[in-house]
Amino acid sequence: MKIELFVTADCPYCPTAAAVAEEVLKTYPYVDFEILNASHHKELVDVYHLKSVPAFVVDGILWRVGVPDAHDMVHLIENGFEFTPVE
Repeated sequence: MKIELFVTADCPYCPTAAAVAEEVLKTYPYVDFEILNASHHKELVDVYHLKSVPAFVVDGILWRVGVPDAHDMVHLIENGFEFTPVE
């Protein structure tokens, strides 16, 4: 599983989103996690149709915009794609 977190330097929620993800992912070292500055990865922003940050993309599918609940993230990792992606 690959999780990409898109952030920007001026986003007030991005540090919290990153902290939640990093804390949860300490337990799941097999998950490939990357924090990407949306301003430097405009091609991916376009591919994923991102409109705001923080935005989590899981295996190429937009999963969540905003700060995730740690329990939701654990559920995603442990149960795979039992979620409704953001349209």
